[in-house]
Amino acid sequence: FHNILDDLIAPVQTSATRQDMQNIQEARIWGAEIDAEWRVVGDWKIYGNAAYARGRDTASDDDLRFIPPLNGLVGLRYERPSGWSGWLETMWATAQNQTPAGIPNGDSWVRLDAGLRYVFVANGVRHTLQIRAKNLTNTDYNDYLTTSRGIVLSEPGVGAELTWKMEF
Repeated sequence: FHNILDDLIAPVQTSATRQDMQNIQEARIWGAEIDAEWRVVGDWKIYGNAAYARGRDTASDDDLRFIPPLNGLVGLRYERPSGWSGWLETMWATAQNQTPAGIPNGDSWVRLDAGLRYVFVANGVRHTLQIRAKNLTNTDYNDYLTTSRGIVLSEPGVGAELTWKMEF
């Protein structure tokens, strides 16, 4: 993709504690995305995606803020239309070193997630029970997009969610 933006309004760091909105006369944002899935054998699949973007203020030739670094996901899934299914996947991002002057760079990170799902039909209603665990290794990491406003916060540690979906 390739986008040319006229009159982009974006925050600019004017002091250590202040950001003002400023008009960027013309900006370019370009990049690419890819998504793939390969059925290895039977109900087993390997899947992944990656996205890359760059953004520039064409007048000043500065990098734009809030542009994510190269990032993606790679996973292994056992998936059936009913009964048990499960997956193990890794989300990741490379370091973001293409930031405007005065804006801190972002570190690279990798996170491991997993999940189990059980699908069944009862009384004509399709039920999906799912448990998902995020950040299984309790990795302490910062996502560039959540730290680019001058405040650096760690992403959550180990987390889990349990869902029950009914389709009728």
